[in-house]
Amino acid sequence: MRTFLRTTLAIGAGVFFTGSLFVVAEPPVTPPESKMDQIEFDRQAMAKIRSFAIELKTRLKTGIQDGGPTKAIAVCHEEAEKIAAKHSEQGWLVRRVSDRPRNPNNAAQGWEGKMLTDLKKNYDVGSEKKYLSEQVGNEFRLMKSIAIDAVCLTCHGENIQGELKDKLDALYPNDLARGYKMEDFRGAFSVTYTAE
Repeated sequence: MRTFLRTTLAIGAGVFFTGSLFVVAEPPVTPPESKMDQIEFDRQAMAKIRSFAIELKTRLKTGIQDGGPTKAIAVCHEEAEKIAAKHSEQGWLVRRVSDRPRNPNNAAQGWEGKMLTDLKKNYDVGSEKKYLSEQVGNEFRLMKSIAIDAVCLTCHGENIQGELKDKLDALYPNDLARGYKMEDFRGAFSVTYTAE
């Protein structure tokens, strides 16, 4: 169970609001000796995505409240990969990928490229299917789309100027992640589990 401070509302399965605390209940990770199937993998992968996304977004909102958008950039630059690593354990790998990455480490790799393309096609035609999953040998894979929302537009929108633009230019000289509009396809959460 993970606890996050400084949030105002939580709604959804496994997500609770209790006073000033935000609690996300993660289902237990299947131990390597247990039999993993696609349905169980999808369930656990979606829970990991939910926990990762909530933790990252909570930290971003806190950064914006504490120091404005430039503080949020620092959160993404310094903490996002650490948060992903925290959710990547016992055979799991959780990360964010994009066809227009800000951080080159978030470019789709190998199998992620095709699945990201397919997911984007689904998104662009308004498909209800917001995630794709597959099993290849002993590796389970899932990607879930990420849409641009109001918080994202601060640093990924069309009119980034001044100190914010200067900070982004300094940290990410090859940034491809600008010019988005509300509800645009931003990329995907990518989850892999390798069974032993």
